[in-house]
Amino acid sequence: MGHRRRVLLALAVFFVFPAALMFYAVSSGPPPALEESARPHARLVLHCTRTDGSSPAGGTYSIVGRPRQALPIGFLGEPLRLDGSFEGGLLIVDSLPPMRAEIVVRFESGERMELVLELEEGLNERSLKP
Repeated sequence: MGHRRRVLLALAVFFVFPAALMFYAVSSGPPPALEESARPHARLVLHCTRTDGSSPAGGTYSIVGRPRQALPIGFLGEPLRLDGSFEGGLLIVDSLPPMRAEIVVRFESGERMELVLELEEGLNERSLKP
């Protein structure tokens, strides 16, 4: 009886207990606050001024790109698409992932600008002249 008990205990220790720990770790995941703060963020600031120095009234923007992730080479993350609007000559978008972004800005006056930017972690500030 002692040998059988030791075999069952060994099976529990080597198979059941680690599997339960792994299931718990995968199902619970990291705390939400830690997950958000651990991810790098980029901030995009575009200053829009016309050649005469005036600011456009505002408009809409579209940002498309694939976030850079620390994953194996060849693995691409899901594409990100973000659409929004802005007032005046200042377009600010916070909490973007670092990525190569294709940005289309459409001003209320009908003017349109397209640009490609490498968004790095931290502040990414540019001036646009429609």
